[in-house]
Amino acid sequence: IIGDGTVINERGTASSSASSSNANLLTETIGVPKKLDPLLYKLTERAPERLHYLSVSYGLTEPLLNFWSRAGFMPCYLRLTSNELTGEHTCIMMKALDTAGMDEAPQDGWVNSYVDDFRRRFLHLLSYEFSSFTPSLALSLLLGRDGVQSLVGSPDSVATLDDITRTFTQFDLRRLESYARNLTDYHVVIDAVPTLAQWTFMHRFPFALSYGQCAILMALGLQH
Repeated sequence: IIGDGTVINERGTASSSASSSNANLLTETIGVPKKLDPLLYKLTERAPERLHYLSVSYGLTEPLLNFWSRAGFMPCYLRLTSNELTGEHTCIMMKALDTAGMDEAPQDGWVNSYVDDFRRRFLHLLSYEFSSFTPSLALSLLLGRDGVQSLVGSPDSVATLDDITRTFTQFDLRRLESYARNLTDYHVVIDAVPTLAQWTFMHRFPFALSYGQCAILMALGLQH
């Protein structure tokens, strides 16, 4: 090959590389390749990627919350302020997937730690921006698809006698006992209702209330 693009062939005659390429273009036969890797695969031809969890974010409404709860998703975040356009609070829910056999699988129940932290903060925030929530919406966020039976505390979470005596004085306990026997008015024990409500929804009691009792306890004790 000479610097001006001229090619010397075996016979010693010179030919231009540009003219050779033009000749190839004119004589080239265009056809469909017989073996060509596809650009897209059908979903049935490709195994799905294994994931640790699924999550969803949406503007909180009771129908949407119930829909995702029935699908096994649990709330782990709720924006304190509402959206300026829709007036809804952004909610994020998560669902842990089966990770058995994965090289970097998280520990079992890792999503529950986020859900428990959300529920604990939500209980304290019910007296602020979330005080406008209907009791049914607030209960759906706390109970999930398991209902009121999820409030029954485990042996590790149930309040002990030491917990009770550290939280309530002997006078508090006497007033609560008198109210339980219909000997005093409701206003005598109103100061103890917020603590009792928090303990109820934090699984500190070995029993469950009815749905109506939970709604009343939440509205009076937490949403004030």
